[in-house]
Amino acid sequence: MLKNNMRNTQKQISIIDYESIWFETSLILIVVGFIVKEFYLLLYFIGTIHIFIFFHHFYLSRKLQNWIKTEGIYEVYYLKKVSIINASRNIQEKYQPYCEYNYCIDNKKYFSHTLSIIKNDFSFHKEFLAEANMAVKRKSEMKKVTLYYNPKNYSESVLVRGMSSGLVLRTYLIGISGLVALFLGLYNSVYS
Repeated sequence: MLKNNMRNTQKQISIIDYESIWFETSLILIVVGFIVKEFYLLLYFIGTIHIFIFFHHFYLSRKLQNWIKTEGIYEVYYLKKVSIINASRNIQEKYQPYCEYNYCIDNKKYFSHTLSIIKNDFSFHKEFLAEANMAVKRKSEMKKVTLYYNPKNYSESVLVRGMSSGLVLRTYLIGISGLVALFLGLYNSVYS
């Protein structure tokens, strides 16, 4: 029988949101690249990276669509306080769920702690955070969890299949800014 490991922790973790810093800095560089016509290669570079990030996020999210839904059991479940430092050097404090869970496939037990395949999705789904808050408040016995596992590799699993709405919006903004940077780079290279 599993012992009850649900706990609330005072451990605080600081995370630098590099993707947010890159996005905000690159927007400034796009404006500079448009003003200084000789920087069209910089615009190509920024645009290419933004388009790569855009497709990479959707590739990761799409990859999970074929994963199979099953149930597992929480072993450890708590919220940890996370300080996120963005490009403006603002510190946002959020609570990020942490859990360890197990599940059985073909009579073999697997363990995991992966919440989402996109590691820096700090705006977790509201339902998931609400469930985490309830579990921490109740400090209840182990409970069932719905998860998704990779049918090609049973040891890979996640609790959240997809991106939160905040990350979807940011991914679209990155993609659009990448297209704008590529267009401005092409414009500057032709008309400079």
